[in-house]
Amino acid sequence: MSIGKQIKKARLNKGLTQTELSKKFNEFSEIYSKKNDVPLKKIGTSAVSNWENEINDPDIDALPILCGILDIDANTLLELDLSHNTHQIYKDKDTEIVALTHPNIENLPDNIKVDMLKQALEEKQKMILDETEQILNIKKELENIENKI
Repeated sequence: MSIGKQIKKARLNKGLTQTELSKKFNEFSEIYSKKNDVPLKKIGTSAVSNWENEINDPDIDALPILCGILDIDANTLLELDLSHNTHQIYKDKDTEIVALTHPNIENLPDNIKVDMLKQALEEKQKMILDETEQILNIKKELENIENKI
């Protein structure tokens, strides 16, 4: 089932119209945007209709909001079955990067795959920069201690 069909199914299960979903989305996106410093476009009923009719897909930044409103997790929305050791989770500090290897990832729209990979890359780069800074700080502290000896 496509993302659009999953959205429609979840929307109907919640008893929401497309208009009600778009209004709730806009309310929550304003809060989410401020909290996470992620600018999200307001949507109208036509955007929900376009998603459900597979004309286009929601931006990846919109997924947490949609999942929250529709009471559906992202794995279900994106049709990812992560229950059969089909993924690897790397935990570094507060960051989780999920490398998806499930065959269904091929069914995701390219823009979602690209956004997921960009986000994972950014998180990994930040982690590497943080670790590099820690290494430099340790090296500097070691040099200071050695200079005292």
